[in-house]
Amino acid sequence: MLTVLFVILLIIVAARLYLYFVEAAYGPKTTEDEVHYVTASDGWRIALHRYRPRGENPHGEPVLLHHGLAASYKNFDLGVGTKEHPSPSLAHWLADRGYDVFVCDLRGRGLSDHAGLFTGKRWDWTVDDFIYKDDPAFVDYILERTGFANMHWIGLSMGGILLFCYCALHGSPKLASGVAAGSGLRYADTGSDYQPIIGLSWLGPIMRRVPIGTLSKLQAPLAGRWNLKSERFDYYPPNTAPQAGRAIMSGSLEDVSGNQVLQMSTLFKGRGLASWDGTVYFAEEAKNITTPTLLVCGVQDLQSSVDLSHKTRELFGEGDHKVAPFGKDFGHKEDYGHIDLVAGINAESETFPEMLAWLQTHPAHRNEE
Repeated sequence: MLTVLFVILLIIVAARLYLYFVEAAYGPKTTEDEVHYVTASDGWRIALHRYRPRGENPHGEPVLLHHGLAASYKNFDLGVGTKEHPSPSLAHWLADRGYDVFVCDLRGRGLSDHAGLFTGKRWDWTVDDFIYKDDPAFVDYILERTGFANMHWIGLSMGGILLFCYCALHGSPKLASGVAAGSGLRYADTGSDYQPIIGLSWLGPIMRRVPIGTLSKLQAPLAGRWNLKSERFDYYPPNTAPQAGRAIMSGSLEDVSGNQVLQMSTLFKGRGLASWDGTVYFAEEAKNITTPTLLVCGVQDLQSSVDLSHKTRELFGEGDHKVAPFGKDFGHKEDYGHIDLVAGINAESETFPEMLAWLQTHPAHRNEE
């Protein structure tokens, strides 16, 4: 019996050491200027990574960069790549153009509070916790800190979905503009590769902790080498530096709560994303979205299709809204997948300028203005 326990313990230790090694060897090398901490209404301490404005015109308009389902702030600043295969940082790129950039960590990932035996916090949060607690805290903190009356929000994947939810619930007074990359509110019949596995989402609350980040780390050393289908789910390899692929898989993705996965599965039902108690359907509230919103999408995105972006745009209310697809058929150097919309080899010359033009067309204003 003792021998069996020793072997089990040895396997656990070896696996843990392997995961640490993978992240140390291949993980992102982020270089933010500051880390700020915000307390959500239920006491969770959540992190904002700040990149201060610089360049020829450090005007300081605030921008929130918001990560997706299992990601963290690192997706926007991988800190890897080479001259031949660059991995641009949207956080640094915008800061160089004068924006005051804040990149968030939702609860349970990055430098925010985590669930655990010794933290007093459990793996039981839902998407509602992001919508009603984390995101309002981020927005209010950024505006108070910068002295602006409104700000910009650029969201990747679920980060864009949460942008839609925020605008649908709160309107536009605090947001000058929004950019959603690879995001929608009703995914049913839009070609998402999530669709075939969504029937397993009921396992989420049973598992409590869904090991997305752990599984990604296990295969990270293989990323950027053989164009694996598992990689293509997260990014399009021909448009992603090999080092960036390994950084994404080894350090920018994390485990999530089962309740979060279960609630996200409502995206694939007829009425789209629903609140945890089933009383709010955000696609039906999207008519309240008047914040000028740019929907960026990739033709090789296996999670969120171009068709999804167009169908989501049709849900919005009056205002300046636009769908911007990226791929060779639209005159770009390469096709785009999911995360490479903000971290791809060609993003700095293609998707970034499109986002910047949107922000410049809908500027934020200081309180005194």
